Amino acid sequence: MTESNALLLFTPGQRSIDHGAWTHTTGMTFRQRTVAIILFDGGPFQAGWTLTTHDIVLSDANNFSSTGTTGFYDLNRQFLRMVCASRTGERFR
Repeated sequence: MTESNALLLFTPGQRSIDHGAWTHTTGMTFRQRTVAIILFDGGPFQAGWTLTTHDIVLSDANNFSSTGTTGFYDLNRQFLRMVCASRTGERFR
């Protein structure tokens, strides 16, 4: 899977798109794990990479919600910070 890199927190071209996979955990629940590369220092972010994990629950065929974290690492694989996120989604019609 891939995701957009349209986060306004990063300078243009600073962050790659996410690459990763979804795995089925149980019932209508899935886990998403993705990696993105931060290509250069800019703003509050330094070059390195992110690892994002989200637990996704499909409430029906058209809606989901998820909670997760993103860890930020520098080029030497040193952990820098963790941020939390939640999101909801609805199928386009």
